[in-house]
Amino acid sequence: MKKISFLTIIALFFVFSVVFIVTEIKAGSEHNVYSWAWSNNIGWISFNSTNCDPDGDGLSDGITDCPSVGTPIANYGVNIAQPSGEFSGYTWSSGIGWITFNRANTGPPPAAPDYGTHLAQVDLTNCPDNKCPVSGWARVYSAIGDSTNWPNGGWIKLRGPTYEVSIDMSKNPAEFEGWAWEWDVIGWLSFNCKNRGSCETVDYKVLVSLGPDDSLVCDADGPYSGVEGQPITLDGSGSSDLDGTIESYSWTCTGGTLTNPDTVQPTFTGSVGSSYTCTLTVTNDGGASASCDATVTIIDLPLAVVLSADPYFGLVPLEDVDLEASVLTPGTELIDYYFWCDCGYGGTDPVQCGTPALQVDGHPENFYNAVDICDYETKGIFTTKVIVQRDGKWAQAQATVSTILSLPDWIEIIPF
Repeated sequence: MKKISFLTIIALFFVFSVVFIVTEIKAGSEHNVYSWAWSNNIGWISFNSTNCDPDGDGLSDGITDCPSVGTPIANYGVNIAQPSGEFSGYTWSSGIGWITFNRANTGPPPAAPDYGTHLAQVDLTNCPDNKCPVSGWARVYSAIGDSTNWPNGGWIKLRGPTYEVSIDMSKNPAEFEGWAWEWDVIGWLSFNCKNRGSCETVDYKVLVSLGPDDSLVCDADGPYSGVEGQPITLDGSGSSDLDGTIESYSWTCTGGTLTNPDTVQPTFTGSVGSSYTCTLTVTNDGGASASCDATVTIIDLPLAVVLSADPYFGLVPLEDVDLEASVLTPGTELIDYYFWCDCGYGGTDPVQCGTPALQVDGHPENFYNAVDICDYETKGIFTTKVIVQRDGKWAQAQATVSTILSLPDWIEIIPF
């Protein structure tokens, strides 16, 4: 990997500031981002102390473009957390010093996006053509409070209207691509030599080691909602593994009933007025697993019923008219009562509204339907009604039956 040398500046900085660096600038013990980025204005930017200290003993190994052998090297680096994709840590430039991804150092960014608890992130759940978008900010550490040399605060923006940084997950290790921008000193910051078409002469790229757990993304979709008694299809098909294959799906829920829980799309039923958490665990061909949650809410729909008449029109006498009540609202509770009103002020059915003509408690076959029969002996328009009670709820519906008199019989009279 060829790079322009800044050995003298790097060595001097580390020698004279090692105490400050080691005690103040630490990114933690796990830094999965490494290698180098490039700016025409400040030169190379190192994303991990292992670039110069691969054995991790805190001393430079004298690799090309690093301080001389034995020079103290701070433990620094950038890490991408899983599954959030949040950035943390520090990079180093011999030209400007530290660049931080830690919001605790910088305070809120100057503009959107502002993620509240962190500065930058990669969306590992949305990677068109295996390119996961990076967005947010980093900041030059020395620019904080220095408005003279850094009038725009030293903020580095990772995505703008005409530029962006992304991570190519099809590569192993995954490669950063694209450009970032800083207004004061750095200018354009390139994460990959192919941005400049220079890979044949100056081969550089920022890399990230995403292990099996990192490239495995669990997606339980949701939130879901449904009604009591009706199966809800859960969907884990949005889960992915960019460098492997998902071998198994396993669902669990905090209540209710799961059918086929070891499939991509199981079904779930629950009780009205309840909310559940369903957890999906996906496992890939490397044995790694990832889990995610989705909420399921069972809503309470109002009771609804329709009433039909067959036939609804005819000549007097119109007999054996079938009135059929159908409950439209699904549920697991049985219908308590169907209250049939009279057949419409003129029918011969003696049952009046308010009298339970049919009690179906304990008869599952009568969940949603009930019938009554009416006879009509006179001409008119008759409106009949049904009232339904279930689980403390009431609903009613009506139907109209029309009857007409038959024409008189014709008698042929012989003319005189």
